[in-house]
Amino acid sequence: MGEVSSNGTGICSFTHAIKEGISGIKFIQPLKDLKLGCQVAAIPEPDITVLSEMFPEATVRSLKSLTLIYGCLAAAEASKNAGLEINSNDALYNTGCIFGNSFSDSMFCIKALPQ
Repeated sequence: MGEVSSNGTGICSFTHAIKEGISGIKFIQPLKDLKLGCQVAAIPEPDITVLSEMFPEATVRSLKSLTLIYGCLAAAEASKNAGLEINSNDALYNTGCIFGNSFSDSMFCIKALPQ
């Protein structure tokens, strides 16, 4: 299993937040700037520097979708926890990753709204 959430990235951090009642919900200034009714959200803030350990630098720079970034980070943690080698040149055809989020790339959607 791999975890990327607003109150903790990584299973240990997430579990700690859940046990301690730590919420990842916070005020989001761009929502206020857009005069939206709801100005709070739970947006993960993971350390994305680990992506450079998994992908070539050009690929890391081209990742624009937060959903894909979160999925890659969670899949990397899940692979590590399963004992799989993710830096291999060999495809792992018998493995897979299922991930989801509540709102697809919310910051992309915010930027798409008329200013």
